[in-house]
Amino acid sequence: MLMGAILIVGPNASNSDKPFSDTHERLGGNPITCVELLGKSILQRTISRLEHYGLNDISIVADGNLSSLISSQLPRKVQADFVREPMDVWTAAQKKFGDLKEKGSEVVVLIRMGAYVEFNLKQLLEFHRDKQQSITPMHDSHGPVDIWLLSASNTPRTIIPDRVEGSKVPSPMVPFLSQSYVNRLTGARDLRRLVVDAFFARCEIRPMGHQVKTGVWVDEGAQIHRRARLVAPAYIGQDVKVQSDAVITRCTNLERGSEVGYGTVVEDTSVLTGTCLGTGLDLAHAVVCGNNLIHLRRDVALQISDPQLLSGRSFVCPPPAYASEPKEPAVLTPIVDINGVRGTSHDRQPSLIPSKLNAWAG
Repeated sequence: MLMGAILIVGPNASNSDKPFSDTHERLGGNPITCVELLGKSILQRTISRLEHYGLNDISIVADGNLSSLISSQLPRKVQADFVREPMDVWTAAQKKFGDLKEKGSEVVVLIRMGAYVEFNLKQLLEFHRDKQQSITPMHDSHGPVDIWLLSASNTPRTIIPDRVEGSKVPSPMVPFLSQSYVNRLTGARDLRRLVVDAFFARCEIRPMGHQVKTGVWVDEGAQIHRRARLVAPAYIGQDVKVQSDAVITRCTNLERGSEVGYGTVVEDTSVLTGTCLGTGLDLAHAVVCGNNLIHLRRDVALQISDPQLLSGRSFVCPPPAYASEPKEPAVLTPIVDINGVRGTSHDRQPSLIPSKLNAWAG
């Protein structure tokens, strides 16, 4: 059976006047599903899941304002169509659905990228066949998760914007009730919950890179000072720099290209791509992106103007390695610090890793 998939990525918009908005399913104006977490975005992980089930005809329909962010995350064989107006994504998805029908796809998986769902496509397809319905929506115990299975043969081309958008389903349609892990990713709290759940194996997500000791993952190109401490669980992403006497602990994830300054303690925090933390900070229970910070316990969003405290730099994602095995990171040598806690040192680094952005001590 020929199957295709359409993934809809929402608009790059925010109705909030906060400097760093934490609005529904977005962080800083970008969809949370496009934010790298533990080395890969939810968009990339969803594509991998579809490929695991043998789907090769996968299309992305997205707001044009997200073109740079999304294009850098896609393998070459995945097509992306970008629209000028955010709400035009449903019209473009309808056209893509018609294209898949003409190419011979019998069933189309339609996903609006919002929640992270560990769906079982085989079970969904069997349910869809048993019910003999043109559209099968997926729900969990809390309601719809914006995943649908569409039969190309008896589903009209207009069904996507008229019936599917907003989870409006004709009353005879029986939803498939998923028992799998679901995180709706409605904001920064859900983002942190997903990271913690991944660390404790409550979901299928596993950090990228190499597990250098129990509960500590280090990705390719990371540089860790020999006097830094990594306390499990923790993730150190690609090209991350951790300076001397820094402490990374309690479910912290440092994403690609981020940097932690001398003596800074990072606890229960997500440090997103390209974020640099200054010297001697004590950061906990937060999500940080560039010079923007959301403190989850105090429920406040801040923009820090002092680059010696927080700063950011833009990174272009490397081509995703979907078709090949991930590269091994440089060898890390375990050490024991003065408190007897095992840490790691990078065998190719000097004793001090200087920052190009700030004159941090080492």
